[in-house]
Amino acid sequence: MKVVKIKWVILLVISYSLALAALAPLQWLLPLAGPRLASLGVTLEEPDGTLWQGESLVRLKSYGYVKVDWDVQLLGLLSLKLPVQISVQNAQMAVTGRLLVKPAGLAIENLTGYLDDTLFAPIYSAYKASLSGRLQLDSVSAEVGWGKQLGALHGSLTWSGGPVGIPMGRTVQNYQVPTLFGQLASNDQGWTLRAQGERQQDYINIALTPAGLATLTVQRTLAEDMAIRVPGNGTTLFDISQQVF
Repeated sequence: MKVVKIKWVILLVISYSLALAALAPLQWLLPLAGPRLASLGVTLEEPDGTLWQGESLVRLKSYGYVKVDWDVQLLGLLSLKLPVQISVQNAQMAVTGRLLVKPAGLAIENLTGYLDDTLFAPIYSAYKASLSGRLQLDSVSAEVGWGKQLGALHGSLTWSGGPVGIPMGRTVQNYQVPTLFGQLASNDQGWTLRAQGERQQDYINIALTPAGLATLTVQRTLAEDMAIRVPGNGTTLFDISQQVF
C-alpha cells in the first residue's frame, strides 16, 4: 500500500511540475532558455503567453526580427502526436503551417506563404551577386524521422522571376530570371524538386536520396531563356552532387 501511495505522490509531483512549466508566463522561463537561444543566434523579445499558446518577437542573427505566434493543440496527445500551429511574419515574409511532433520524428504540414529575396541575401551576396523576386510556398508538407529518415514530401513552390546580377570579372552582367514553377514529391529513391517554366520546359531538378546524397541538375533551357550564351551542346548545363548528411 505504501508503494502505491509513493507512486501516486511521484506522479502528482511530476504532473504539477510539468503543468507549472507549461502554464507559467514566458517571462518566467526566459532567463532559463535565453542563454541557450542566444548561443544559437536567437533572441526573444516581448514574449507574451505560455509554452502552449503565445507570441513573441524573435530576432534571428543575419535575418532581423520576425513575429512568431504558436498554438499547441493538446488534444493531439491522445493519438501520440503534438500538433503546433505556427505563424511567422515580418516585412519580408509571411508563413503559416503546422509542426507535428510524433514518436517517429517531425513533420511540417500545409506550409503556405511567401519569402522575399532579401531573406536569401546571405547566400547570393557571398558571391557578390544580386537577386530580386519572391518565393511562394503552397501547401508544402514534409516528414523526417529522428534518425534523418526521409518521409513523405509534397507541395509546390513558385519563384516569381526577376532581375539577377552576376559578377564576371570587373563587370556585372544583368539577366532576367523567368518564372519557375516547382513541384515537390517523394518516392522510394527519396525527395525530388522539379522546376519548370511557363511552357512546362524543364529548368532545374533537385534530388535527395535516403542516404543523404543531394544532386542538382540545371538544364541548358534555363540559360537559353535567360539569353545567356553558353558554349557546347547537350541538354544539361551542369550536374553536381554533394553529400549533405
